[in-house]
Amino acid sequence: MAPGSAFNHFLAFSDWLWQTTGKTHEFALEKLVDLLFEHLSTVRGMPEHEVRAALLADYLASGARARPKCLADLLDANRTALPMASAKHRAERQSRHVNQHAHRDAIQKAAAAA
Repeated sequence: MAPGSAFNHFLAFSDWLWQTTGKTHEFALEKLVDLLFEHLSTVRGMPEHEVRAALLADYLASGARARPKCLADLLDANRTALPMASAKHRAERQSRHVNQHAHRDAIQKAAAAA
C-alpha cells in the first residue's frame, strides 16, 4: 500500500465518493465495497488482485451474504469450495449459544437459592 496517513487516505476516499456519487452515506454495503474497490484500484492504482483479496477477506469476516460485483466470482468460488467449513462454523456457533443459555440458567438458579 502506498505510504501516507490513514486519515489522508480516508479523506481522499471520502472526497472521491462525494465527487463520484454526490453522497457520503446511505450506501448498501455491497455498493460501498464496489466503490472502495474502484477507488483503490483505479484512483490509487493498487493491483486489482490485491485489492480483491483484501476486500474478500474483510467481507467474509463480516458475515455479509450479498454479492458485491467486484467479488462475485471469488464469492462463488468460495461458496462452492467451503460448504463443510460453513457447516462447522454454524455448529460451533450453535454450541456457544446453548452453553450461554446453560450458564445463564445456572446463575439464575444460584441467585434464586441465595
